[in-house]
Amino acid sequence: MRKYFKFIAVVIWVVLCVWCFIDFISNEMAFNDGELTELFYLRMGILTFPTGYLTVIIIYLASELFKPFIELNLNGQIGTSVLFLLMTLVGYLQWFILIPLIFRRIFFKKRLNDV
Repeated sequence: MRKYFKFIAVVIWVVLCVWCFIDFISNEMAFNDGELTELFYLRMGILTFPTGYLTVIIIYLASELFKPFIELNLNGQIGTSVLFLLMTLVGYLQWFILIPLIFRRIFFKKRLNDV
């Protein structure tokens, strides 16, 4: 039953992430309107909080650091797609692997201390 619940939660979460991305790129003004871009990153940030924001910050800092060597356009279609994939991957790792692992360890320690 637990695996079924986890599978349903993963599917719903991934569908929400993909919906955010499709809703963003399907708009004609997606890459020209800053408000649409902010809305996309806000939605993805909510779904992947806090690691999604950290991922975007690290990628932007790295792009500024390596700007003299490599020109990274993170505001275009490819850059937004890459950031979407990274935020989705990091959010998945956070919500469905790391957080359950932490809860299992805390619960297991608590059970050991109670015995």
